[in-house]
Amino acid sequence: MEKILVPGGRLELNEIISDKTKKANTYLSQIYDIDEKEKKVSIAMPYKEGRLVVLSMGMSFDAFFYSKTRLYHSRVTIVDRYKSNNLYVLVVELKTPLNKVQRRQFFRYEVSMPVSYMLMDNDAITVYEKTGELPDSMTEGRLTEGQTIDISGGGLKFAGAHIEKGSMVYIQLFYTLGSALYCLRTAASVVESVNPPGRRDVFHNRVSFENVKSDDRELFIRFIFEEERKQRQNERGK
Repeated sequence: MEKILVPGGRLELNEIISDKTKKANTYLSQIYDIDEKEKKVSIAMPYKEGRLVVLSMGMSFDAFFYSKTRLYHSRVTIVDRYKSNNLYVLVVELKTPLNKVQRRQFFRYEVSMPVSYMLMDNDAITVYEKTGELPDSMTEGRLTEGQTIDISGGGLKFAGAHIEKGSMVYIQLFYTLGSALYCLRTAASVVESVNPPGRRDVFHNRVSFENVKSDDRELFIRFIFEEERKQRQNERGK
């Protein structure tokens, strides 16, 4: 467990509920400490929409632990809570062995950011499938500006023009991690394109990344966790 789980490591908690008609909550957190002998992990109490979420003893979750190259799952139960150095901490017990996860849905982080996108024609799709990217000559003057609604390691939702479901788009999104500027450039398939309630002049487009490079995805996931962590720190400082 020590080799997979490390202090400061990131994880995601998906609430387990018996009533399937209710929406299960998902939370982001970080590892605070590890008790390998007792198979227990201390984690930071999560925040949701800028507010501390006080989770109850005995609650069970599907926990997804992020390592540098892999994702691991375990069923966990909250067995203790305490406060340390102004940090609210949960102690969860691993009820099942850590298993490597191949593919899954990613946590969606609500944030508004500029994003550029372009509808891909057959030539662009062919080039991307061969090289994993598009040259500037194929995107210059063709990118349209939009605004993200939420982002994740598997895709994003953005406000923009209507795009047919099933179409392929090229996404370009700049973000800052630490002091470095990065740009996520990837193809994505359009999952839905709908008008939000009361609006006919804009569409909310949800897209799923296609063949995104593993290093690019890992950096983007790190960015999401860092933004959520900074939000938690800001809330604790208020």
